[in-house]
Amino acid sequence: MHPQRLFILEKILTNALKHPNSEAVKDGNGTFTYSQLVEQAKRISTQIEEQHLCGSVINVDVGRCKERVVVLLGILMSGSFYLPLEEEWPGKRKQVVCNQAHISASAKLTENSTLRIVPQLNDGNRPKKDPVPSGGGYLIFTSGSTGTPKGVVIAASSLDYVLKNSIERFNVSNSTKLLAVASPAFDFSIFELLLPLVAGGTVCIADKSIPKNPDYFEQISKKW
Repeated sequence: MHPQRLFILEKILTNALKHPNSEAVKDGNGTFTYSQLVEQAKRISTQIEEQHLCGSVINVDVGRCKERVVVLLGILMSGSFYLPLEEEWPGKRKQVVCNQAHISASAKLTENSTLRIVPQLNDGNRPKKDPVPSGGGYLIFTSGSTGTPKGVVIAASSLDYVLKNSIERFNVSNSTKLLAVASPAFDFSIFELLLPLVAGGTVCIADKSIPKNPDYFEQISKKW
């Protein structure tokens, strides 16, 4: 399946055309409208294409913020693979996961909140080859509590199927506001980030302190 024909992307692009000024993604620092989200995601996709990285694995370690959704969509648009990392992981664990995934690039968030795709160069000074079939999707790694973390590849077409069937099942609409609380490294986090957007709703990115602060739910519900 060509990435541009994914149900996920078609719906989000359509929502951006019909309701460009509607809120798409919110975090503690601000909001992206649908038009802003799609425009920035296209820039990420273009960066990937211009660096000949389409179909490769790209690790994303930008914390819990609205920019993560931009990168996720841009990666899917390019037919590449999203590898989420947890901000609080030790550096050694991040390195193990990236080595196992044979990443070709990393998504970086600069001090002025600009997103960049930075190639990971090997000894031959070229991006590493993608270890998984083309078509795009994401990789999720096990905790590694019983040994070395192991990665699982989820095809974009599978994600497409789940989201398409979840809209009606969970009665998701353009009035839906979903609070995304899962760790970025958990499979469910991708579902949280994309489901509201497919339906034209809003995804609200929870602060990383939420598991330790039950009162946050009440505070954020009043704010958003």
